[in-house]
Amino acid sequence: MKPVRDTTSVLLGAEPTLRRMLNYWIATALLYLAAIVLMACQVAAGHTPRDLALLLGATAAAGTLASYALIRFSAALGLAPGVLATLQSLFAIGCGMAGYAIAGPVRAALLCMTVV
Repeated sequence: MKPVRDTTSVLLGAEPTLRRMLNYWIATALLYLAAIVLMACQVAAGHTPRDLALLLGATAAAGTLASYALIRFSAALGLAPGVLATLQSLFAIGCGMAGYAIAGPVRAALLCMTVV
């Protein structure tokens, strides 16, 4: 096997179901990244408190990594895909609400996270 293929197998697993769930996780992580970049622009413009934005960004990053671990090891933990999806969506809604509460003039743009 090629090194890239080995790394992909380690990160995404070998089962097609697990890979599909982790592909959705990657899409979710990209949405969080977009929201964090938008929040950073708000902080730079002086519309959003820096400390609250850092706390929210750190929370979103930690939750995203925790979601990865739960998905990646869901079989060993005995977690059904529906449970994982519910946990991830509740977390996303919470982050979206927090972002909306602290954001400045473009707060409506942060509502895109509720799509998750």
